[in-house]
Amino acid sequence: AHFGTVGLVRIIHEHGTGQSRGFCFVDFASVAEATRVLREAQGVVIDGQPVRLAYARPKDAIAGSGDRDRDRAGGGRGGHDGQGAP
Repeated sequence: AHFGTVGLVRIIHEHGTGQSRGFCFVDFASVAEATRVLREAQGVVIDGQPVRLAYARPKDAIAGSGDRDRDRAGGGRGGHDGQGAP
C-alpha cells in the first residue's frame, strides 16, 4: 500500500538490548500527507498487529510528565519541520 512520501523513519530501540520497542517516528513530506496517512492507515494490520497512529507531541509538551512510555508513543509527525498537524 502507498502511504505517502516518507522523509525519515526512526525506529525506537531498547537501550540495553537493542531490540525494537515496537514504535517509531515517521516524517512525511507534508502535513497533508501525514493527515491522510493517519486517517487511512489507522488500524491496518501488519504481522497480526493493528497499527496505531498518532501525531508526535513536541518534546517540551512531555518534559514534565511522569509516564514516559505513554508520552512517547510514535506516529506520523508530518511537515518538513516535524511540527505535525496544526
